[in-house]
Amino acid sequence: MIEVIGQGILYRNPQPNRHPIHASFPVVLPFSDREMLCAYRRASSFFSADGMIAQLRSMDGGATWREEHLIWDGSADDPPRSYRGCGLTRLNDGTVLLLTTGFDRSDPNKPLFNPETEGLLPPRIILFRSRDGGHTWSLPQVVPLPDGLIGNASGPVLELADGESLLPLETWKAYDDPNPPPQRAMALFSTDQGATWGNLTTVGDGVADGVFYWDQRIISLGGQRLFVLFWTHDVATDQDLPIHRAISEDSGKTWSQPQPTNIQGQVTYPVHLGDERLLAVYNLRYHDRPGIMAVLSEDEGQTWDVDNQVMVWDARGESHGGTPAGNRELDQHVLIQFGAPTAQLLSDGDVLVTFWCTRGDVTDIRWCRLRGAGS
Repeated sequence: MIEVIGQGILYRNPQPNRHPIHASFPVVLPFSDREMLCAYRRASSFFSADGMIAQLRSMDGGATWREEHLIWDGSADDPPRSYRGCGLTRLNDGTVLLLTTGFDRSDPNKPLFNPETEGLLPPRIILFRSRDGGHTWSLPQVVPLPDGLIGNASGPVLELADGESLLPLETWKAYDDPNPPPQRAMALFSTDQGATWGNLTTVGDGVADGVFYWDQRIISLGGQRLFVLFWTHDVATDQDLPIHRAISEDSGKTWSQPQPTNIQGQVTYPVHLGDERLLAVYNLRYHDRPGIMAVLSEDEGQTWDVDNQVMVWDARGESHGGTPAGNRELDQHVLIQFGAPTAQLLSDGDVLVTFWCTRGDVTDIRWCRLRGAGS
């Protein structure tokens, strides 16, 4: 049985009445039982053009956190960029990779998504690397995509059993493109620790069936076996389908056809607990009790014990803010006030969950520690 044994705040604006600081999309990388690094988006609002990636550090196992600095201040970006979610990975040689997406904000008044076409401002997938535990970072490395492909990062880089690295991404369409988006979950591979990337492969493709596989989160099940969960959306009805899963038996080169689970949610982050046991944290958004949930599976994600799931964050009364401009999912998306859960299995068997949320009109990033998942 999962239970919440601790929770707290990673970062919250200490003076919200004096200046806006919107903290979101936290990810944590444990270095030891004591030291942990957190990277997160820091901006003036959820979709503002001034989004940068900042970092925090804990030296007491995640109980308290101190501010450090921006990963990159953006002053040398050409064109100007706004950064959103990110992923952290520690390679076997100790190098830390931070994967993020920077969006062209040459015109800061343009919304991230075109309200008429739902096209996306030009994105660039970007890597930063650190060889000293995140105290200093390299210059940004833009990851080139094949000509004509528009995409953003979707989760952290994954170091594979054979020493290769996998970079997850998803595709969309250009800002003024009136056509339906060719949305696919995909991946690139590197044999030189991320210096170069290639061998583009498809993880989930529902274009022919009118299905989007959003926000893929890929983890290792050991050896060459990988596992992924998708927020899955029906284009024709503009309604969410159950979370889907897929498995690769060859280190991500090929994937099984995505299959539905019994989780009805959105962004989902899985953790491998050993053998066939998995834990997932996910957004439960359209529900009479919305929030962030944690749920267990004993059969590699084919079925999930939703009857005994645990609420990590109760978002009742503050799941959305404002009035949507329309009825489409993207219209609703710009008004959300919680989300992007991530989870890390710690050395003692506990699971550390991070997420962002809004309470009292202030958006902050939080942590929650779960026990019982690894037993």
